[in-house]
Amino acid sequence: MTLFCAAMTGSDMAAQKADAAPPAVQPGETSQWRPMLHYAPRQYWMNDPNGPVFYKGVYHLFYQYNPMAAEWGNMSWGHATSTDLLHWQEHKVAMISNAERDVFSGSVVVDRDNTSGLGTVENPAMVALYTSVFKAGTGHEPGVQAQ
Repeated sequence: MTLFCAAMTGSDMAAQKADAAPPAVQPGETSQWRPMLHYAPRQYWMNDPNGPVFYKGVYHLFYQYNPMAAEWGNMSWGHATSTDLLHWQEHKVAMISNAERDVFSGSVVVDRDNTSGLGTVENPAMVALYTSVFKAGTGHEPGVQAQ
């Protein structure tokens, strides 16, 4: 299954950090500051979930994520999967911010009938619809939504 979204490329540094997925977090593998039952990425900052879907026995969780620091900024979408909502596997960043736009709220659907033409009936695409926001210095007023 493939996630399709508007084409966005991040900076080289962001792309390098987002290129490899960290190992899965195991239940009980936590410090006093990490949740034991709710999903949290191994590092950096996350915010609200966007586009959770369930397909063929796997939960896919997409969420707002800063792949570069443990603070708000560089809004991108992280991706994690689980078969039981307790054990999670963190994946590469699904959509990463670029020099002009951050990735904000949205949804994901599984295109089972391939109405988008981006997958096949046997291997449907996940299609993301989301709102992005212009950054300062792009010729647009910062914070103005773009889709």
